[in-house]
Amino acid sequence: MIGMDITPEMLERGRIKVARLALQDQIELRPGDAEHIDLPDNSVDGCCSAFTVRNLTDIRQGFREMLRVVRPGGRVVCLEISHPPGRIFGALFHFYFYKLPPLIGMIIGKAFEEYNYLPNSLTTFPDAPTLKAIMQEVGWGDVRFYRLTRGIVAVHVGTKP
Repeated sequence: MIGMDITPEMLERGRIKVARLALQDQIELRPGDAEHIDLPDNSVDGCCSAFTVRNLTDIRQGFREMLRVVRPGGRVVCLEISHPPGRIFGALFHFYFYKLPPLIGMIIGKAFEEYNYLPNSLTTFPDAPTLKAIMQEVGWGDVRFYRLTRGIVAVHVGTKP
C-alpha cells in the first residue's frame, strides 16, 4: 500500500501510526500531489481518498490522475463532506457548519482562520450528484455514491473501464 500526502507533517504523523501498528513492511508513505501522482500508468489496483478532493485546485485533474494510475477494472473510492439534501436538515447543517466552527475558533483564541477554513472548503465544492457527474466526465465508469450521516458525508465509488 502506498500512502501519499502533500503535507510533510501529515506524513510524519502517518509514519508514527504505521510504526506503532508495525506495518512498515506493508505501507509506504511518500510525499505526493493528487493532481500529479508520481506513479506509472495502470500501476495500482485502486485509489482511495478521504477529505482530500475538496482541497484540490482542479477536481477533474485529480480524478484524471487517479484514473491514469489505476489498472483497468480497478476502483476509486472517495469520502468527502457533502451538502445534505432536504430543506430542514440541510438548513440546520449549514447553520451549524458555517457558523459554529468560526465561533469556536474565536472563543478559544487566535484560531479563527483554522476553524473558518473547513466550512469555506465546502462552499464551492460540488454536491454528491455533481461530483458523480465529474467522475463520469473524466472517464470513471459505474460511478455511484452513498450518503452517510444524513448526507453530511458521501462516499463515491467508480471503476476504471
